[in-house]
Parts: sequence; structure tokens; C-alpha cells
Amino acid sequence: LGLVCLCLCRLPAYGAASRETILRIQSYMEEGKFEAAEIAISAALKKDANDGGLYNLRGIVHAERNQLTDAESDFTQAVRLSPGLAGASLNLSRVAGLLSATDPQALTRARATLEKAVPARPKDPALLMELARIAEKQNDLTGALGYLAHARDLDPRSAPVHFFFGMVCIGLNLSVEAKASLQRAVDLDPDNPIYNYARGSVELDGRTGWEAIPYFKKYVTAHPDDPRGHFSLGAAH
Repeated sequence: LGLVCLCLCRLPAYGAASRETILRIQSYMEEGKFEAAEIAISAALKKDANDGGLYNLRGIVHAERNQLTDAESDFTQAVRLSPGLAGASLNLSRVAGLLSATDPQALTRARATLEKAVPARPKDPALLMELARIAEKQNDLTGALGYLAHARDLDPRSAPVHFFFGMVCIGLNLSVEAKASLQRAVDLDPDNPIYNYARGSVELDGRTGWEAIPYFKKYVTAHPDDPRGHFSLGAAH
């Protein structure tokens, strides 16, 4: 599932679990021994039931077993106990997205939990990005734009933030704002093919195909086997 395990990074800041314990748990997980990992985590939690990092690790074990409801519960607890643990926030957001197909309230629960983590991480654009992703999945584009505007203020040189902001603007039919934000993303990361494709698409939608050509050319160079790039470049011409 591509969930993030920050077990080593959290050692100086969270819980009483020893470095040896965390390394052993990490080793079990890397070897796919999830039952052994869960046993070790449960034993560690008996010594410190308020260690958010351990709940994050157990959530990853549940997620790898496709036990998404249990994973959501653990990641929620991890965020509540250790709101500064970035990996737990990311994991909760991703699991909520997976659960939303069968449980529409999963995104609402995750958003409420992450909102409560903001005071502990007031200058963390990554947390605001996760909130924006959840809001977008809920079709709350105005809410997503608000989170992204704050993230942009905190990290004005983040190309991903400008790109996401621009894409949300497209959804809201804010073409001028979309063009400016996507251009900023391209300026910060000139060779990124996705940014260039999006930037070219804005020009194409605005009937200024000649301005779209250099952006689509970069995409075609990066992805010569993708017919979308060739089609868009041909449309621009």
C-alpha cells in the first residue's frame, strides 16, 4: 500500500520503546513477518500505552494485511497521541482514501482528526497538503484551496503545492489563478513532465495553442510512448 514507516525517525521524540525494540519490529516488517511484528508491538504497548509511534507501526501491520478498519483505528490513535508524527498523518489519510469506497464517512473522520493535529504542527505544509487531498476527495474544492493557500504561504518554493493549487483552481474554473500557479510550479521544477502537461493544457483550453507547444514538447520528450502527449502537441499545433 506504500504506507510510510517512520519508526527510526520517531525514536528521540516519542514513547518509551527502546531503539532495540523498534529495530526488531522494523526488521520483522521488512521481512514480511507481520504476526511477529504485531506481537512485539503489543508487548511494547503494555509498557507504554500512550506511544503514538507504536500505534503507527501497528497500523502499518494491519494495512499490509488489508485490515483497513483496524489500521484506521491505530493511525487515528497515533495522530491523537503524537500529532507531530508526520508519518501517522500521511498513513491515516491514505487508509481513509482506501476505505472511502465502502465507508463514505472515513474521509470525514480522518479530516477531523488531522484538523486537531494542526495546532501541534502549525507550520507544516505537508499536513495541510494531506488535508487538501482529503477535501478534494470529498469534492470540497473550496476547502482544499484554503488548505493549499496556507501551505503556499508557509512554503512558497514548494512546486507540488503550487501544482496542486493550480489543479484545484482548474476544478473551480479559476483559469487565471490556475495559469499563474501552474506556471510557478514549472518555474520551480522546469523539467517535471506532469507540471508541463498541466501548464500546456491550460493554454490549450484557453485556445492559445501556440503557447502550449513548448510545455507539451517537454512532456513528449519525457514520455515518448504516451499517446496523450503527442495528441495534445498535435492539437496545440
